[in-house]
Amino acid sequence: MIHLKIANYLGIVIFGLGSAFGLMLMDQHTDTLYGLQTVQAADIQNNVAAEADGTIITPTKIVKAPDPADKTSNPTIDPKQHTDAADTNFYRGSKFHQAPVYIDGKLANPVGKNAVVGGQTISDVQGTINENDYIDPPIEDEVINYGYYSGSNAWMIGWSQDNKTAYIHKVDESRTLLSTIKVPAPGSADFNPNWTSGGDGLTFSWLGDKIHISFDRGSLRSSSTAPALEFLTGIPVKFVDARGNELAPSKTVSGHSGTFVNVDYPTIPGYRLVRVPYMNNAHKFLINNTTATTPSKDWFSSQINQYVTLYQKIIDDNNTRQMYMVFDYSKVTGAGFTGTETSKTVTVKATQGGAIAAAFSNGIVRATSTASMPTPVGNPLTFVYEPITEYHLTINYLEKGTDKVMADPYKASGAGTYEIESPVISGYDVDKTTVKGVLGADSTINVYYTKKDVQPVEDATLNVKYIDEESNKPLKTETLKGKVGDDYHADGQYQLETITVDGTTYELNKTNLPTNATGKFAKTNADVNYYYKKKAAPVEQSSLLINYINEDGNKILKTDSLDGKVGDPYEVGNKYQLETLTIDGVTYKLNKGRLPSNTKGTFATKNDPVNYYYTKQNDPVDTNSSLIINYINEENNALLKVQTIQGKVGDPYQADGQYQLQNITVNGVTYVLNTTRLPGNMRGTFGSQNAPVNYYYKKKTNPVDPIIPVIPIIPVIPVTPVTPVTPVTPVTPTPAPDGTDILPGKIAKKGMAVYALKKVYLYQNPTFKKSERKSGYVKKPRVFRPMFVVTDYARSNEGRLRYKVRDVNHLSKTDGWTGYVTTNYEYIRPVYYQSKHSTLTVINPRGVNEYTKVNLAGKVKNFKQGTILKVKGFVTHNLTTRYLLSNGNYITGNRKLVKMGKHKQPKQLVVKKHINRYKTANLTQRNGYFKKSQKLTIKRYTFSHEGSITKSGTKRYVVKGGYITANNKFVKVVKY
Repeated sequence: MIHLKIANYLGIVIFGLGSAFGLMLMDQHTDTLYGLQTVQAADIQNNVAAEADGTIITPTKIVKAPDPADKTSNPTIDPKQHTDAADTNFYRGSKFHQAPVYIDGKLANPVGKNAVVGGQTISDVQGTINENDYIDPPIEDEVINYGYYSGSNAWMIGWSQDNKTAYIHKVDESRTLLSTIKVPAPGSADFNPNWTSGGDGLTFSWLGDKIHISFDRGSLRSSSTAPALEFLTGIPVKFVDARGNELAPSKTVSGHSGTFVNVDYPTIPGYRLVRVPYMNNAHKFLINNTTATTPSKDWFSSQINQYVTLYQKIIDDNNTRQMYMVFDYSKVTGAGFTGTETSKTVTVKATQGGAIAAAFSNGIVRATSTASMPTPVGNPLTFVYEPITEYHLTINYLEKGTDKVMADPYKASGAGTYEIESPVISGYDVDKTTVKGVLGADSTINVYYTKKDVQPVEDATLNVKYIDEESNKPLKTETLKGKVGDDYHADGQYQLETITVDGTTYELNKTNLPTNATGKFAKTNADVNYYYKKKAAPVEQSSLLINYINEDGNKILKTDSLDGKVGDPYEVGNKYQLETLTIDGVTYKLNKGRLPSNTKGTFATKNDPVNYYYTKQNDPVDTNSSLIINYINEENNALLKVQTIQGKVGDPYQADGQYQLQNITVNGVTYVLNTTRLPGNMRGTFGSQNAPVNYYYKKKTNPVDPIIPVIPIIPVIPVTPVTPVTPVTPVTPTPAPDGTDILPGKIAKKGMAVYALKKVYLYQNPTFKKSERKSGYVKKPRVFRPMFVVTDYARSNEGRLRYKVRDVNHLSKTDGWTGYVTTNYEYIRPVYYQSKHSTLTVINPRGVNEYTKVNLAGKVKNFKQGTILKVKGFVTHNLTTRYLLSNGNYITGNRKLVKMGKHKQPKQLVVKKHINRYKTANLTQRNGYFKKSQKLTIKRYTFSHEGSITKSGTKRYVVKGGYITANNKFVKVVKY
């Protein structure tokens, strides 16, 4: 279709054209055929070199037995009822034909769309036309291949089978034939190239060998062509059984596409015809597909309408073509245009829906043109037979001259093709290695065996030499023995990769291999020579360990290493001589009176470590201090409330002012400060230990209103005021002993799991003393932090709240221990998140599991470390929390497994220095190494000493084969 805009006195003109340069044909019917020749048994000799002892080496092999005969009185399928059925509606018997349909000059059914005329859909299948839009050909043997809609009428164009006559039929909406124009076509003696005719605004004329249809109605014009029937030649016709084996010689037929031709199909004794190609009532058979095409480098052209020339060339045997269009602007009459425009070149396959469409533009001209696909390559016309008579086949295997039976005879009953391979017998030649044919009568076939002439065979030998190519002297020699004429193989096990002679190893030179490594023994045989060169001594890697040792107990605090090659010099430079070390919060100082003497040397296979010794520094003084403020019911000394002020030893504090509460309401009861019993230490200085500040309260009573005389108060002479100290900002108040939160989320409830963020200790009693520490827990990476379960609460002598806990670190010897730990939120906090987050990242090396149930039952999958998850809900389960994913499944809210927000996951690194690979995360059991500049894929990261409560843990990367350091001195992450 072409849309053309011309911005002059012509106004706006919509110019539509389409084209049909030929039928679009595709036959999807397929029959699997197995080409099997119908010939007599071949006379081929086998050459089994053995004594004539009559042993059967290979038994009879049945490649194909005769088909069992159908002994019923009726065919399996009635030929008249079972033909290649008509699958489409273009004309009777066609298969996936496609022709363009035009409505008022516009293409009605472009690929993939339907067209509607008068409320009726005229194209309901891509590339095909509704059957109701076509009339049956009114002329005998006519083939209709074109339709054009104009208003309420349609014009159908058909052709006689010899292409010498064209018929133009006018049809109304009810499919009633209104008129027919008979036109002599090219090839006819009456052909008039200047013929024209018209109706409904259409003009018919000849454009070459095509009928040209032009449309002109005011602002709308179109141009289209209807091609003649394509003449198809060399279409094969085959006569086969149900398995595709040919029963009679094939033929070829020719004719115009869409026509019916005569086929003289044979009568085959013992068979009946059960399937034929599509046929008409005259017992003729439809042809509609071309044969295989020949690719060509040459382009050919055709005028597909008044304005457009189509260029194409065939590129394969399936009639696939490359196409492009050329639009001639000078053909647009009345517009004064000149010149041409060429479309892009596209590849169009001969399949249903194949087409080319091109858009053209020349300033004010807008045009689109289409052309349909080439004729598809189809299958042959196939006639299928089945056997109806049973015949008997016997194949005897006999010794020639004596008729001695050499093997059991082969016997079968049935009909049709067969193929039987004769047995191979030791010491005999056979005259028919394979017997095959068509069983159409009772048959007996004799296969004869003849003894071979057994000649005495001479012994033969062959030397295989392994030669030093430097001296050309043999390092070793092997001898193969056999018989003249036998095959020998001096490759394989004889092609040695290395040879060791007198402690020297030689490597095979694979660029100089012998050409006679395999062959046949002769009376005399050339040596098979393999050439070798001395193997270069391997470069042995070496590593020097650098230890940093606590000389109090000789415990290794840290290690480093230097890598090199055996024999190379090394030097442990100043950067390795660390003045101080801080391990787990403890600082160590280098003992310079005990420096190592082997900081320079030569790499050996085994190297003595370089040891630096350190002494432990005094523990730093903890300058942090806190002050407890108790609010006490003086009636029973019960605590009503507690607050804590934090500071530094030596700093001033003020516990009056905002901390001196005049009233406290607890459980609906109001208590009033006893101002006659104010503490004397409301202000002071922080020490390492501070006495609590105690405010006493009594229940508030409703006053009676008696008349009381006013007693004047003797004024107190004011004391010179003290300059006030700036109050210390109070910390978060500590909750009451029952675990009720004063600030929600800070204090864990009984039964909750908590973990340590910093180094903490487990104490025997709630009043912490260094002498009563049961165990210490170092600061660990988040994924391996020490965990406890809160079993109760207690207070120290100073009123500080403590957790009573049970150790649940199952990989530690402390697992199951009980004691007391701090409730300080900066040191201990709940393991489980206590609020919703929209995004989580999986951080645990083992990943996190997804479950269908909130109690974490019904595992679905495991999300690997680094996976980013979207969360739509937050739920609690008992004393734990869960996150609800967008798919309705659950994951844990355990902070050791997931972390809120998005976090990058390392995926690839580059080695900066030579590093070793180890079997464990603790870098033990070395199992490989990597050189500088090697790129490695990171599977995940983890940390050493997972279960240790005394060693913090160092980051490691997991790569293929094991674990490596994550130290940025040695590796650099290059991809996240």
